[in-house]
Amino acid sequence: MTDEEAPKKYMLGMAHPLGEPAVSTLNRAINWGAPQFELGAADITRTGIQAVKELSRINKMELTYHVPSYQGELEFMIPDNSRQQMRAHSKEDTKRYMDTQIQYIKEIDVKNVMMHPTTMMPAEEPDTIIAYDQSSDQLIVQKLPEDEIKKAEYITKTQKKDWRDAYENVKKDYIKELNNEFQRKIGAQIGQLLHQSEMYSEPQYGGSILKANNYFESNNTKNEELYTNLIRSHGKGELMLNESEKKVLEKIERDCITQEGFSARINAEKAEKVLKENSEVFNSIKNKVKDRAEQWDYVIETQKKQYNDTVVKYAEFIPKKFIENITIHDEKGKKLSLKDMRPDLAENENKIWNSDGAPKQQIVLHRTNYEVNGEKKDPFAKKFADEFAPFAEKAIKEGITIGLEVMDRRYYCSTPEFMNQMMDSLKENLKQKGISEEKIEKHIGLGFDYGHANTMVEYEVDGKKYGLKGITSPEKFAEKLKHDIVHVHYSENWGDTDAHLPVGRTTKEGEAPDKKFKEFTNYLRSKGYEGPIISEGFLAGGKIAPISYREAATAAMPGFYSAYGTPTGTLAAMGPSYQIALDPLHPDKNREGYFFGRWAGDFF
Repeated sequence: MTDEEAPKKYMLGMAHPLGEPAVSTLNRAINWGAPQFELGAADITRTGIQAVKELSRINKMELTYHVPSYQGELEFMIPDNSRQQMRAHSKEDTKRYMDTQIQYIKEIDVKNVMMHPTTMMPAEEPDTIIAYDQSSDQLIVQKLPEDEIKKAEYITKTQKKDWRDAYENVKKDYIKELNNEFQRKIGAQIGQLLHQSEMYSEPQYGGSILKANNYFESNNTKNEELYTNLIRSHGKGELMLNESEKKVLEKIERDCITQEGFSARINAEKAEKVLKENSEVFNSIKNKVKDRAEQWDYVIETQKKQYNDTVVKYAEFIPKKFIENITIHDEKGKKLSLKDMRPDLAENENKIWNSDGAPKQQIVLHRTNYEVNGEKKDPFAKKFADEFAPFAEKAIKEGITIGLEVMDRRYYCSTPEFMNQMMDSLKENLKQKGISEEKIEKHIGLGFDYGHANTMVEYEVDGKKYGLKGITSPEKFAEKLKHDIVHVHYSENWGDTDAHLPVGRTTKEGEAPDKKFKEFTNYLRSKGYEGPIISEGFLAGGKIAPISYREAATAAMPGFYSAYGTPTGTLAAMGPSYQIALDPLHPDKNREGYFFGRWAGDFF
């Protein structure tokens, strides 16, 4: 058998423990014989770049790179207006951070990168809604109301449905109700703004001042409406007159009003004479009317603009009949139809409204109601793709391969369906940028984390099933992925949490410690995988990994991991590729698994 015909042998690489110096941990990995070393974005600095690069070159060590976003630096999925409340960095900070990471990766000459799509977006639990309010660019994270939860439980019990399916059906109906509620709110908001924009022009608000000012500006001082509105404005305290000005208006009110039957009228000629006899007061009142009118003009114009902007913004969400009856004004006061302001509405009527005039566009987008070309999609998959595409384009130009990592059950990006949609959207986006399909397929793929996928495996407790339906192993999870895997992380757990346990820790008694690892690598081999496999096995729970309840319950603490009396903490997390308790003096148990596939001498 030639070397080319021999089956590929996979060797575990070592991941850089967070918080430890990159150079010293790289040196340890070299001494331990690791075939690859994965740098962590949180721990590499510009001063260490040259040393890391030289060490890896001299020792022929392959470097990879991991870009986790532990503090929200690389959060591409959270809508802009929700970033602050989620304590995520701004979009601009995210761009700067990612540009820096690409520059580091380029300088170190790394060709393969694993990246978290999110570490902020939580997974959508069965009793929780995670949706996108596109009208305000807000993230909606909301627990289902109690009556909806009871409805799901009732469906499960009476219709003998899987409880996960029952909750999914309830969510679909609830999203419809949520959209109706949001449409009503937008309708009420538009109605209120319209009412306010018209209301402020009425006499009880700014109308009297505005009319009086119009008469002054046209020098029409012989019109009784002028004096009626002056007296009305004074009565409301609008003009803030001094004593001299008050006396003049009081004189007009006292001496220039005539009674005609049951109504009183102001004699405009007499009133004009009174004003002109007090020319200094006349000019002062005129200026005060002008100043106050300008203030009311500003209020009314602001209100109209807010109304116009709101109507234009929400047009897609408003019934067509309502749209056709709306009149708005441009900056010069010219009346325009909404179609004048938004010509795209007229051009795309069939896409925006149904035949009955109801809007097709939903305000609240959720994977149960968001469609693209008639197919149900996840709105956050597209959001990630749109924001991340510019950085993927830069990576491709630099010859860097990025694996977008399947997350564990705590996070949103943890199902095959989502990852497939995210990759579909991203690749389509890159094609539209003019990048060839060959380059996209070569450099943009999935990062598969064995431990993460294991937290999504279906399991049963007291007759109730949890996890993903039909997913019985990480390999079954991987089978559901449509896109190529270009990077792999390996650690083990019991399925309850992403505990980052070393290889062999979860094998059953009597089984070879590397049984699961070999099953997984056989699967990768069958798919022709050629990329790195990085060990992310920590100590019990690790420095950053969540402690597994099962691990804590079954482990004999504190002597949990030790090798010939030496605590494994002195060897550092993520060091040995297999469970440290393996006895190197008994080759039948060792299975060439100790210290990354080669025994490096008797350390003990």
